[in-house]
Amino acid sequence: MDQLIPKGFFDRTLNTLPQFKLSSDDKNWYIEVTAQGLTKKNVKVLVNENLITISGKRCETNKRKDKNNYFEEVRSSYFSRTFTLPTNLDYNKTKCQFKDNVLKIQIPFKVNVNNKSLKSPVTSQLSKKQLT
Repeated sequence: MDQLIPKGFFDRTLNTLPQFKLSSDDKNWYIEVTAQGLTKKNVKVLVNENLITISGKRCETNKRKDKNNYFEEVRSSYFSRTFTLPTNLDYNKTKCQFKDNVLKIQIPFKVNVNNKSLKSPVTSQLSKKQLT
């Protein structure tokens, strides 16, 4: 008996969702986004005060044609994640780097008068562990 939903259908869908890793050290806050098919052209990073939104879209077209049949399948997926980050980050100095399906975002902590980075209370509680 044929299946209503083909085997592996949901596996294929889940692979399009990106993985997010957040971490920090004494000088910077880091966000790493990894997704199959993610390109520099189809991802956006928006910073608004202490909110950062990372969004992207991916579209695939699969066409097959033979003597009597024509088949075309279009799949698209969209993601958007917004994170609230500490207010003591210098968002004007945000750096983004994209390489091999990985987007890396680096946001430095604001520097106080004594030229020392201001630590985030969340960072000290996390003991530099990564969040997922």
